[in-house]
Amino acid sequence: MGSMQLEERRMSTGMRAVYVLLIYLAIFSNVYSSIVLAAYAAISLLWDFREKRMTRQNRIAYLAIVALWIVSGICELTGGRASSGAHSSWIESLGLTLTAFGKTLLVANKSLVLFLAAVVVAGICLWVVCKEKKQYIGEYALPALKLMLCAAVTIIYLILLSSVVNPEYISREDVLIAFFGFVFMAVTIILSYFIGRMKVASIALPFVVFVAFFQTYTAGRTFKDTNIFRIRPETCAEIDNVIINQIISAEKQGFSEIELHVPKYETFDNWPHRLSTAETYVEALYKHGVIQRKIDATLYLDQEMTDKYFLSPDNASNSATKEDAEIQIVGTETPAQMAVDLGLSVKWASFNLGAIAPEEYGDFYAWGEIEPKKNYDWANYKLCKGSATSLTKYNDKNNYGDVDNTTVLGVEEDVAHIKLGGNWRMPTEQEWVELSTKCTWQWVDNFNGSGINGVCITAQNGNNIFLPAAGDRYYERIRAVGYGGYYWSSNLSTVYHPSDAWFLYFNSSTIGRYCGARFCGCSVRPVSE
Repeated sequence: MGSMQLEERRMSTGMRAVYVLLIYLAIFSNVYSSIVLAAYAAISLLWDFREKRMTRQNRIAYLAIVALWIVSGICELTGGRASSGAHSSWIESLGLTLTAFGKTLLVANKSLVLFLAAVVVAGICLWVVCKEKKQYIGEYALPALKLMLCAAVTIIYLILLSSVVNPEYISREDVLIAFFGFVFMAVTIILSYFIGRMKVASIALPFVVFVAFFQTYTAGRTFKDTNIFRIRPETCAEIDNVIINQIISAEKQGFSEIELHVPKYETFDNWPHRLSTAETYVEALYKHGVIQRKIDATLYLDQEMTDKYFLSPDNASNSATKEDAEIQIVGTETPAQMAVDLGLSVKWASFNLGAIAPEEYGDFYAWGEIEPKKNYDWANYKLCKGSATSLTKYNDKNNYGDVDNTTVLGVEEDVAHIKLGGNWRMPTEQEWVELSTKCTWQWVDNFNGSGINGVCITAQNGNNIFLPAAGDRYYERIRAVGYGGYYWSSNLSTVYHPSDAWFLYFNSSTIGRYCGARFCGCSVRPVSE
């Protein structure tokens, strides 16, 4: 859409179809992101109405965009994720959302926030004292003001939408990108006025803006070594060196062919070490002068390498040894839990179910099962007949098995109540939301010298608990140990599929509630009335 101004010349039918398709995708793909388009269209519409210079065709186009977006917004606010909200009142939910947004701003880069504020203040001052006031206001101040109005509309909408969908969403980077994007564009316009009078500095401006933008809300983690599998960077480097050394060794020994051993993954084409990349490895080393001649290479998918480096096919972790990760695979006798008062609606246990100390992972349970096991699968899940569509309990949809319209675990399947008795039980989805929005969460490496990573949660009354990043269990695989925590709630998913249940997930940069297959093994942190 460029500057959002539709040209007045006649467009071909094909071009009109392209515009309609782009608008449709922008608006209905994700209403959280589409606010960018809608806010700009709405502010531009009002802005140009004020100046009485918008053509009839442009007015119709802008009104159509805003109308389509309003339809999508109503759908989002009245169905889907919004209809699953468990908040007792909208006012309470709005308060939780504002609290979450405030905490989000606190983890932003403080120096950068001050810099942005200083630029905005400087821009306002220029509006008053600038000698070239007419040019400054027309070319810089008004466009920046227009973008700041877009930012204001955007953040108001995002807060309201999150309050009816999930208060935690307001802290997500992919949600706040809409707000920060407008702010950065406005600041860049103001900066361009100053930079225009310092020609040399204009060369560095694009780089400064790029770095500054990605430092806004990441708590310094933007350029952290990471990858989609969440494998430790040291492990990635070690695997790379093993592969490279195999090729170098083969060349030194005069081999013309090599069977190159790489980890075996249960992914299509063994991604990320694809079957077709053997020649690519050799070619890269040859072109960089590491080897002096090319060798014919074929990949050998080595399960021993997979086991050695403790890799899983879709979300691996190597933060601990395999022996460390197998702690608490089978059940242990549960000692007396201590109920920690965090000033919330319930008291939280001091350690996981099956553990004997806060830093221990404890046992892992499928949702609604009361014993841990070594293999987590639909085939051995006790609340179905072998598949996700043959549920025998906790189901509200006809095509998923026996329907009982029960969406919260009863005491007979509440493992925390069965193991601990008394008032102990599994936390609800809303109690996890309360814990994540009304307490301060801090990622901790090597908690109390134990070598265990996780989050320390501190309440306003000063009390705290520790949640270890125990990972989860998926079939026979152990995932994300030391990198993420998966903690069941007692609530069934009524948004997507009844074969899923809500759980809380966290890692070093994210806290959120998600839906996951009920057969998976997750941690349980009990609560008490």
